[in-house]
Amino acid sequence: MAKIVGNINDWKGELERTIELTLSCAKRAGAHSAIARLNDSDEISVSVRAGEPTEQTMRRTSHLQLTLYGANRQASVSSSDFSPKAIEALVDRGMKIVDIAAEDPYVGLPDSTDYATEIVDLDLDHPWSLSIQDATDVARRAEDEALSTSPYVLQTEGATLSSHRLRQCLATSDGFLQTQASTSHFISCTPIAIKDGCKEIDRWWSVMVHPEDLMSPQDIGRIAADRAVSRLGARKISTRSCPVLFEPLAAAALVRDFVAATTARPLYTNASYLAGALDSQCFAPHVSVTDDPFVRRGQGSRSYDDIGIALRRRSIVENGFLRGYFLGLYGARRLGLPVSEHGSGPTNLTVSSALTRDEDDFDRMLWHLGTGLVVSGLTGQGVNLMTGDFSRAAHGFWVENGVIQYPVAGITVASNLQRMFKALQAIGRDTLTQQGVTTGSWLVDDMRIGGV
Repeated sequence: MAKIVGNINDWKGELERTIELTLSCAKRAGAHSAIARLNDSDEISVSVRAGEPTEQTMRRTSHLQLTLYGANRQASVSSSDFSPKAIEALVDRGMKIVDIAAEDPYVGLPDSTDYATEIVDLDLDHPWSLSIQDATDVARRAEDEALSTSPYVLQTEGATLSSHRLRQCLATSDGFLQTQASTSHFISCTPIAIKDGCKEIDRWWSVMVHPEDLMSPQDIGRIAADRAVSRLGARKISTRSCPVLFEPLAAAALVRDFVAATTARPLYTNASYLAGALDSQCFAPHVSVTDDPFVRRGQGSRSYDDIGIALRRRSIVENGFLRGYFLGLYGARRLGLPVSEHGSGPTNLTVSSALTRDEDDFDRMLWHLGTGLVVSGLTGQGVNLMTGDFSRAAHGFWVENGVIQYPVAGITVASNLQRMFKALQAIGRDTLTQQGVTTGSWLVDDMRIGGV
């Protein structure tokens, strides 16, 4: 039986000795400063289709990444060989790159006051002791449930289980050193519904830090099958403008478009419609977005970023006003903003509305929609961050008088992100947390639907 368990004391010392050796070597080689990160991970991944295994993988990978700084110059190199001789060669290679790198006044270590000094116990390390056979049986249960849910589900694209444990040591040449472990477990199922010669595919999944928090494989298979069957008989609709209700999963995709527009590079290259928009209104006045890195067992939880800078709970959007970016140290320096207020990538984002009431479940949101389109999935890449123009392929359901009439596919939904976010009418209590984003469904008052 494969084990991916182990107490932190079993490996902490080994990782830290390698990191300290690397930084000592960098100092002897003449580096002004350096950051070293060692990732050591175990992963088990299996997939089944028609009850038979299609993938069975167990692997352990280790990776040392080193960033070296000279006078306004930097170079990053990596290796999977941690022997003293290999580390010396790695540093030598990195210093040669530093010597010829272009000068950049924004590179370098953070101020010492920006480092995390209080490491919160976020309960992130829960290894799952699984054999390949155990994992295959779990995936098979998800697929079996999907196949038994409806007579229209006769086959699947497969069901998958993966379990990953990461042990990481991060250190800088000016004294920051932290070692931690975290886990992520994933189950998914992708059934195919077939009726009258038409096929529809959908998918459902669960990702959690602790395996006990995962949805059961049976629930995942049933929900995935129900979603695929609900799409049977999909029609196109005529081109029109109408209100649109984004299911939570589709709304989370819009949140990620917002995050993309508030990250460093698009901002300092003036390639985002939100460049220079700090403290201006970017959402409807009732909408707030918070980022909390300290959620217990949260998918995005962590106490510090990828170079050791302390994270904190932040209000990204407050009553519709943009209060924070996702910059990291380099981006903050480029924009002349404090890194302590504009941390690196999102951790656990929650979207809320002051207008949301206890009764605003999905059925109530259909009533709010009245007559219009429910979007249950978005595909393709159709967002221009420079202008905010938005146009993506979609599928969902046509609704009249608050009641779903029939599934819809083969359409596009189009508008502009600035307009969509400011025209957000309501957010439901039908909240879903996936990939670090928690939100209910979003009702946008008017969008252009491209149909027949």
